[in-house]
Amino acid sequence: MEALLHMPKKLKIPMNLLEWIDQHMFGTKEPCFKHKNKVIKITKDMVDKIFDFPGGTEPFVFSSDDPQVKAEVTELRNKYIDHRNKMPINKIEEVMLSDETEDGFIRSFTFYFLSSILCPASYCFGNTKFLYSLRDVSAIPSLDFGQLALDFTREESERHFEMIMNRPSVEEMNKSSYIGGCLPIWGIIYLDFVDFDVIDNHQSTVDYSLPRICHVKTEDFKYLALVDRNYESRKNYGVLPLRDISHTPYANVGPVNNAPDAAGVINSIPYVEVKNANSVPEALHENTSIDSKSPHIISEIPSSTAQVEADLKPKPEPHLKSEVFFVLCVFFSSYLSVLLIEVSCLLSFL
Repeated sequence: MEALLHMPKKLKIPMNLLEWIDQHMFGTKEPCFKHKNKVIKITKDMVDKIFDFPGGTEPFVFSSDDPQVKAEVTELRNKYIDHRNKMPINKIEEVMLSDETEDGFIRSFTFYFLSSILCPASYCFGNTKFLYSLRDVSAIPSLDFGQLALDFTREESERHFEMIMNRPSVEEMNKSSYIGGCLPIWGIIYLDFVDFDVIDNHQSTVDYSLPRICHVKTEDFKYLALVDRNYESRKNYGVLPLRDISHTPYANVGPVNNAPDAAGVINSIPYVEVKNANSVPEALHENTSIDSKSPHIISEIPSSTAQVEADLKPKPEPHLKSEVFFVLCVFFSSYLSVLLIEVSCLLSFL
């Protein structure tokens, strides 16, 4: 997990692209991206390759009936709470940087990573449930971080969708809301599957080296949003074809299926969309990234790309719409030098 020290200081994914990908993620047990006849089955092995996880198989536990375990978790929680009886991210960071014990540092580092990047909630607080699996530091390498990230993000996406659909009026549905989970995972995997080679003289400079989190760049997603956008529709993408999995960084994972109506895959996935309202704040305008101060993507597209799906017709705006703010929590900046000093502690549990 040393790769976590080399994460980009900031990774900005265009808002509309990330929202569109989320709208096309389905599956009650295993997340699956589907757009028309293009399907990507998202697996924990892919997440392991993004973050360089050790590939543990032990599931996280979030509760216990053992009084002694509960007491240990309460004692750990008391280290991270502030005067409001909450566990804000900055308090977890403070404890992590001030802890002089190896086990304490490793636990706080893992808790910080889970709370801010891998499983961020819609508010920046730590989740007490994670502490049940972090009591024994020696067991951390065997934990299944990849599956945890997939389950958490999928559940957050489903929860958010149900919340929007249960609002009493269209006006209420149009109000902005936040969604938790590490959605950039889906953005990185989609980027890695898109086939830029169909564009004559394409300018993609994507570095497909592993671990992915150390090599993807903001510029990669800006380019993707530029050339993969369907310019006949307001905020849709998916113009470019997908590569076979054998030509992606996830070559030893399950297959990606570009054939229409693959038995047991496409037909089993419901197709629903929730689009944005026509009038949205500046941060959600098309071609605007998560950081609203970033420059807009130039609205031009190579002619070869524009012809890939020339027969695609814009879909009518549905009556049910929502605005979704995706928050990418990638901190690890101001104190990287301190973490590098402690790298020996991290390596000890790999």
